[in-house]
Amino acid sequence: MVQLEKFDIVLNNSEEAYFAGQEISGKERILPAGKHEVPFSYTLPKSLPSSFEGEFGHIRYTCKAICERPWDFDIVCRKAFTVIGIEDINADPKLNEPLNVSDSNHTVALCCRSAGSVSGEIAVAKIGYTPGEVIAISYSATNNSSRSRSICLRLVQNTTYKAKTFAGHEQVKSVTRVVQKIDKGEVSSHNSTEWLSEDIIIPSLAPRLGKCKIIYVTYAIELEIESTVTVKCPIVIGSIAQLSRLIAHNKTSGSRENGSFSGISNDASTGSTTNGATSNGHTNVTKKSSIMKESPPREEPNDSGVQV
Repeated sequence: MVQLEKFDIVLNNSEEAYFAGQEISGKERILPAGKHEVPFSYTLPKSLPSSFEGEFGHIRYTCKAICERPWDFDIVCRKAFTVIGIEDINADPKLNEPLNVSDSNHTVALCCRSAGSVSGEIAVAKIGYTPGEVIAISYSATNNSSRSRSICLRLVQNTTYKAKTFAGHEQVKSVTRVVQKIDKGEVSSHNSTEWLSEDIIIPSLAPRLGKCKIIYVTYAIELEIESTVTVKCPIVIGSIAQLSRLIAHNKTSGSRENGSFSGISNDASTGSTTNGATSNGHTNVTKKSSIMKESPPREEPNDSGVQV
């Protein structure tokens, strides 16, 4: 009878994280008596979605090794590893464009309270990002109601799970998770407030699962004005950074090394504000940033994908 003291899988990449399209390798051969390391390799398909862990579903990857033993049970070993799917935000030029979203709502007159409108607006310099990058946000809130309203800014992850029952009926479950939240105090009655710069650093998050047909991950920046309006500005998180940002970062680094780096003026004028619609729950989305001042390129970590 064959006896094994140890049976394990050793991957060449000690970090156990791989990009879709990358080769995963180890060792393989028939084992005579003694201790052996068996080399092997396999190229991961480029169409693989990223690894993901969620409340109602997950995407996991494992490799399996089998030691076949004549006249005895096989010995099976499994090794889990992380895949970073190819989610290239350079493929869609629209993700490099600015986005402005506004929303408004009417409060209802009750007893001694008079009716009034509450509106909010968010502007971002672009739509596509990668983990480690900074989202530069400008936003404003107008409160024409009869009382003060609290304000908060959030980075939100929305996950939708789709599956079919044995009868063929589609089941859908959705989960919303607040990744980051920033409280911004209150806006008093019949007053407005504006922030021209608020930075949120994107933590290690799963990119959108564009190649998965049953789990959908989206992200948004939300401006919530207490009990009345939630302005939602959708963003996209990928795993491959935008080339324009990488080129700008390399040029800036080279200029500093040569001692010829010069400051960039931030005196761009503010454009005209786009007013939100006054109908109840109406959302106005435009591609022109109206409350955001132009800012110089930011130096950010050149990280992409999900950090493991």
